[in-house]
Formats: sequence, C-alpha cells, structure tokens
Amino acid sequence: MKESIPVTSTGPADGVSGKPAEYETATAKWIEHTVDFLMMENDPLYAQLRPEQIDGLGETAIRSGADGEILVRPVHTVATGSVDVGSAIAGDFGDLEAVVAQIADQKLEQTMAAYFALVIDATQHTGNLVDAHGDAAEGLLAMLEKMDVAFDDDGKPSLQIVVSPSDAARVRAQLAAFTPDQHRRFSEIIIRKREEYRASRRRRRLPRHCH
Repeated sequence: MKESIPVTSTGPADGVSGKPAEYETATAKWIEHTVDFLMMENDPLYAQLRPEQIDGLGETAIRSGADGEILVRPVHTVATGSVDVGSAIAGDFGDLEAVVAQIADQKLEQTMAAYFALVIDATQHTGNLVDAHGDAAEGLLAMLEKMDVAFDDDGKPSLQIVVSPSDAARVRAQLAAFTPDQHRRFSEIIIRKREEYRASRRRRRLPRHCH
C-alpha cells in the first residue's frame, strides 16, 4: 500500500540558517512510527494486520479459492497536516502531537476502507458472501458453514466478527439471544470444522515419499 504523509511547517524562519538532512530523516521516522503506533491503538483489527515486503507497487495476483485468483492493486493514501515551527522551537509540541494524531486518523480511515473493499471483492469472487438479512445469529451460522476455521492446541476455535460501530449493539444482542436450536447447530458445525482442521494438519505432516 503506497502512502504519502506530507507535513508542512508554518511560523517564522528568522534565525534558522539550515535544515540538516539528518534532522529531517529522524523526524520522518518518528512521525512514521508514531502514526503506525496510534493506528494500532485506535483500531484492534489494524493491529492484527501484518505488513509484508514486496518488490514493487504493481498489481499482485493472489490465490482466491482452489480455482482462481484476484488482482490486488496498490492504494495510495495521503495524509496532510501543518505544524507551527515556532511553537516547536519554543518547546511546545502540542501542535505537533495534534497533527500526528490527525495524520493517523486520516491514514487509518483510508487504509481500512481499502482493506474492507478487498475483503468484499475476495468473498464475492469465491462465493463466500453471506447475506444475513439482518439476523446476525443466522448469518454467523451460514458464514461458519462456508469458511475454514483454525483451532488452537486446546481445540478452541479462532473466530472473530468485525462489524461497524453502528451495528455492534444489535449484533451483540442477537448473538446473545441464540436459541437452543442455534446453539446445537453451532456446536455441530464447530465439531465438524475441528475434525476437518485436524485432518488437514495430519495430511500436512505425512511424508511425501515412503520407502
């Protein structure tokens, strides 16, 4: 994901005779690391994403199911802000801190919008899209039927539901109101998925050649 974070400065330049490159480099690194830290603090889902080094910023083909692939295109994110240099020189960094927080908010909004757009595209491409018709409980059961589920060493499933803040209360209430039949179906699905997961792990451990 390509990014651009221009930070402009305002304020008097009197008495400033130079702008050492090492200062700019150090400041840019500090802003980059601080912005990423704030993004992880502000969005638990973003904090779970793991960056990967790529050779270029062109389209990248990734596998989508057993039979196809989708193209992932780079997304250009832009965040801007201005800092009063005079205040920073005087030792007041409140303006700089506010700008860095604004940059983190801008970048997070653009990054997560691109992430969810990719998820929607991938699920539509693979046929894994589920229409819950406003019923989170039935939607969860339908989704579990379609997806691969990983389990930890104790056999507990690794599941996470991501919803918009406006829907969070409704989804929690619907999931908390599982009927006995829905609890039974959920347990049956988890038991089946656990066996499938363990079987796939056993197949991966089998030797490729036998003598």
